[in-house]
Amino acid sequence: MKAVGLTLVLAACSNGSLGRRPATHDDTSRRVPAVANPLVVDAGLAPVPWPDRPDTFAAALRGMTPGPLVLVADAKGIVVRGVDGPVRAQLVTGAVTQPRYDAELGVLWFVHAPRLEALDLGGPRGDSVPVVDAMPPLPFDVVPCDVCVRIDLDAEAISVEHHPDPERAIQTDVKKAVRIAEAAHPMLTDEGRRFLASLHDRLGQPRLTRFPALDTSTTLPVPPAAGDLARCDHAFSPRRGCCVGGCRHGFDLPGLGRQLVVAGRSCDCTHDRCEALCVWRDPTTGRFAALDHPEHWGRDATPRPCTMNLDAAGSAYLFDHQVCSARGCAPLHGDALGWLTPGMTIFGLPEDISACPE
Repeated sequence: MKAVGLTLVLAACSNGSLGRRPATHDDTSRRVPAVANPLVVDAGLAPVPWPDRPDTFAAALRGMTPGPLVLVADAKGIVVRGVDGPVRAQLVTGAVTQPRYDAELGVLWFVHAPRLEALDLGGPRGDSVPVVDAMPPLPFDVVPCDVCVRIDLDAEAISVEHHPDPERAIQTDVKKAVRIAEAAHPMLTDEGRRFLASLHDRLGQPRLTRFPALDTSTTLPVPPAAGDLARCDHAFSPRRGCCVGGCRHGFDLPGLGRQLVVAGRSCDCTHDRCEALCVWRDPTTGRFAALDHPEHWGRDATPRPCTMNLDAAGSAYLFDHQVCSARGCAPLHGDALGWLTPGMTIFGLPEDISACPE
């Protein structure tokens, strides 16, 4: 095997997630933005099936009851679970680190020290492929990152990247991490190079993840636990539930038969970071339910962070190490890596992207 030269790159960081190529002008046509729409879901949100072929996870799950399936990393490896909780299939045996699933490419990545491996869930059934050998104790990604082993899907190469904050001195622990990575001499394996080449035909495909339409034109009711949002709009209070910038907007999710309503905002002003808080609302009865107890309806419910990942049909969602549906939530007994098929992502909440008020 031929070692790939390590490159220390000094540049500004850009945001991205595993499996996504850096944004280009051509990428905009493949993304579905969150747009104001009077509480309807985009017509393009119908579930998108995987190609009808004997791919890895379809073969493993043949004969199983259909329904939303979630990938979970636990102490015994990586498994597939249904919304009801039980394990449907075991894809990887043995504890792993840094497990990530790119549903857009259908690739499961994980570290079995000292190697980074990949399992193609959208391709022919087979075992995982060693992609990087002598993997240092660093995170990996396919986009520029602070300090990581970067996998270049286009060039079929790897490098150790360092993108320091230009306004701060390079920290001692960052320097140490870079030295450790250089000393490890990670190498792209021959199998890894062939594997990356096999993904090229998927890189330019339209994105499958969808975004429900955010309605900011309609004022929705919120539960008493949300507090006095009108007062908070004018005088900031750090208490939980305070919302600066509006709230009372949300999404309509027909798959669950309910509305997701932004009913507050929580801020950590030490780090100048805020997050939106949400509750479920039944548009027919006007009652509310908490995200972690969707089966309990009442006149009040405690807003929780709106960080959730819905399946493609919008009938189930992942929340706080649980898989939830209209019937309730079940523990996953591990870390959820995402839905096997690309789902729906809540995106475009003003409360998430705004900073603490001055």
